[in-house]
Amino acid sequence: MYNENILDLLVHPKEIKCRKNLRLMQNDHSTIIKNLIQIPVFDMKEAEDIIKFGFSNRATSKTNLNEASSRSHAILCITLITTNEFDEEPTMSHMCMKNSHYLFFSIIPFLLDICDLAGNEPAITTGKQLTETRNINTSLMTFKDCIRVLNENQSTK
Repeated sequence: MYNENILDLLVHPKEIKCRKNLRLMQNDHSTIIKNLIQIPVFDMKEAEDIIKFGFSNRATSKTNLNEASSRSHAILCITLITTNEFDEEPTMSHMCMKNSHYLFFSIIPFLLDICDLAGNEPAITTGKQLTETRNINTSLMTFKDCIRVLNENQSTK
């Protein structure tokens, strides 16, 4: 999220300048970001390369506190899928054909969301950086309020 806009960090470098803001879509059960790029990877090296690529597309600038300060919030969503093979059909399984006989397997998804938040800074800058700082500080305060409400709701149960 940069200056109140949701941007995909996995777009091709040639498309960075013309990328469109993404939209949050909600239903009764979840919130998703429409048209977000999802890339399947099959080993740690591929995953590391994708993460580095995405983070290289983040907005940064020199500030009083850092040489390359992040000017945006980023969320990395990882879905790790493991499979277990069985000779007999377990409950909640999938089936495929291998060597002329059926193989049953269960899919076990693991979801991990990592948030990297831009830090708040004193608003002593001007122009573009002042707008960035204002938006960062506002979104951090909103995030703090969300965490507070979640915490209060948990303690009342």
